[in-house]
Amino acid sequence: MGQNGIYHVVVYNKSAQKFIVDNIPSIVENHNNKTIMENQGLPWTDEQEQQLVEMFKQNASINEIASALNRSDGGIRARLKKLGYDI
Repeated sequence: MGQNGIYHVVVYNKSAQKFIVDNIPSIVENHNNKTIMENQGLPWTDEQEQQLVEMFKQNASINEIASALNRSDGGIRARLKKLGYDI
């Protein structure tokens, strides 16, 4: 309990702290990549689905497809599954 009300504290052991510090560049990059996914959460257009399927059939990685379509890796996997593709 603090002067402005209840707050929560997360405590990490030394191993977890070291992991976080060692991986700060990756964490920041991942965060930055998420913030530029302008299509995340928006409905899919026919053209986007077509590009998704074409790239998938050309063996593009999930990450490459996500980057090209400005969507998350999870969004790409979910749409492929919805379209009947086994990943």
